[in-house]
Amino acid sequence: MILPYDCAMRLNELPSMRICGIMMEGGFPSILIHGKGGKERRVRVSESSVGRLEDCSRVFHGGPSDGACLLSTAVKGAADKMPSGNARRIIAQYAAAARKGRPHAPEKIHPHMFRRTRAAYLYQDGTAIELISAILGHSSLETAELYAHPSVEQLRGAQNSVSAPTKDETPLLLGKETEMAHRCGIR
Repeated sequence: MILPYDCAMRLNELPSMRICGIMMEGGFPSILIHGKGGKERRVRVSESSVGRLEDCSRVFHGGPSDGACLLSTAVKGAADKMPSGNARRIIAQYAAAARKGRPHAPEKIHPHMFRRTRAAYLYQDGTAIELISAILGHSSLETAELYAHPSVEQLRGAQNSVSAPTKDETPLLLGKETEMAHRCGIR
């Protein structure tokens, strides 16, 4: 669950990820994601994801050079990529376990919540919408803007950035209640 959040992946992108697309060398650990419409994008992974990816690669695949899917399922002795239904089921199981003792946790947790939450946090941390769009693999900014929800702190900052009227300002319609009511659509 760390990787889909970390990389803002779609559910069908996670099982399609190949071990050979994982780059841990250098100062920019990243993974190659095969997205919608056959488009590819390279996304940086955090240090917590790096450790998990290395463990998964070593334990389940014998090392980083394997060209297999990172998350595979053996059916009748043949390994193939994990069906997205399995990923959905695993997320539901972990969500149920996490909900114990946390009554305010959401009843339903679906895979797209990781992607949406990551995009919203990136936006709220000040990441440019163009960069968020590239991370998400969107072809248009309008699609990425769906995830641009300001935080309460951002709204408060925007409201506080505009000064309140000063005491020496004179109201424009003082004593002109009829005109004011007409302008406001009351009469």
